[in-house]
Amino acid sequence: MQKVEMVSPNRLEYKGYAGNVIYDLKTNVYFGRIIEPVLQGEHGYEGKTIYDLKESFSKAVDRHIDNQQ
Repeated sequence: MQKVEMVSPNRLEYKGYAGNVIYDLKTNVYFGRIIEPVLQGEHGYEGKTIYDLKESFSKAVDRHIDNQQ
């Protein structure tokens, strides 16, 4: 099983997809969206911790891949 890599403080990578990482100080939540490759529609994810964010990101990527098949 491939794991999510945090390649910089603001970038995640998984299965050839990249996503950004943003932290909202008001809500104390990390969030982001798939940024590479550019996809139609909104493919966002969020989590209270980095671990939650990484899991949410991998699910968003897997969901997108499943919908393409």
